[in-house]
Amino acid sequence: DAQGNFEKALEYNIKSLDLHLQLNGLEEPNTIIILVNLGTLYRRMERWEEAYQTLEKAKVLSEKVLGEEHIGTATCYEQLGMIYESQGKLNDAVECYEKAQQAYVKIFGLEHPRAMDLKKYLVKLKENL
Repeated sequence: DAQGNFEKALEYNIKSLDLHLQLNGLEEPNTIIILVNLGTLYRRMERWEEAYQTLEKAKVLSEKVLGEEHIGTATCYEQLGMIYESQGKLNDAVECYEKAQQAYVKIFGLEHPRAMDLKKYLVKLKENL
């Protein structure tokens, strides 16, 4: 079942994070990407507080180590937007989605599907504000 797969994935992500922390420390690109993946997994499992805390930590580290125009940072913003949206905090969601979309444009260009899809989604979301 899907929940069992999520639990197994969570177990492996936590083990991977622990290993990377021991070997490389917190401010290392691969460690940060594992944090992003872990936060995304928590979100998909609807473990909102853990997802938020993990992604917020990953976002701060990603901005510091990788920069604002990095896919890891953009992914953090997009995932945080999803959390806010699921909690009905639409203004916060829009703010995060806008930051993600701006980063995707800088990384991939205006015509990239990820940037275009998020832009279209933002238009629909703003109509509901």
